[in-house]
Amino acid sequence: PAMQPFHACAMAALAATLGDAAGGSGNDECLQEDLLYGTEPYKEKYEWVCCNNKHWAEDRGFLQTVNFMGSIAHLEASGGIQTFYDAQCGLPLFVAPKGRTFHDFEHESVHHGWPSFRDGEVVTENVRELEGGEIVSTCGTHLGHNLPDLKGNRYCINLICMAGKPVNSSVSVDALPTATESDPRPKVSETTTARAWQLGAPDKVPNPISR
Repeated sequence: PAMQPFHACAMAALAATLGDAAGGSGNDECLQEDLLYGTEPYKEKYEWVCCNNKHWAEDRGFLQTVNFMGSIAHLEASGGIQTFYDAQCGLPLFVAPKGRTFHDFEHESVHHGWPSFRDGEVVTENVRELEGGEIVSTCGTHLGHNLPDLKGNRYCINLICMAGKPVNSSVSVDALPTATESDPRPKVSETTTARAWQLGAPDKVPNPISR
């Protein structure tokens, strides 16, 4: 039988038990000031997830702790979309919901416990997928993991790592810097959807802070 959706995201949080604990840049502090979506008070707790980490994740359900969906609920009535920015460098990363309703985006994200994006919602110029499904921005921020399901690629993203503001709020999304052609890392649109995540996982995800 197919693995339960929560178990897929749980594997991202538990993967460090299978290898090195972090393996990041060695810098636990890299994020902007005044992060969005109610995440700023949690920066001290979770900043390292984005800055010095390859495998671990913020707690499952953190998006509900800060009422993330409530903060963008206006999109449901307006039918609009929201651009989400890198919490370190301000690059646009995801634009959602696209190709689905706000309700679908909310349901999938809350169900899994982390914001979940699909291929059409990724700003591919600024997002890369590394070996093992790790998702990073082109400025080096760890974002989360690609955990494909029967619908295709699903990008399971740490909220605090995508809670940034544009580099310059007066600059349009199209004018923001993007990846260079010399960047060897594949864009997420160039990856395969046929990755097998057939591993089991415990029903509970340990708090990664206690690693």
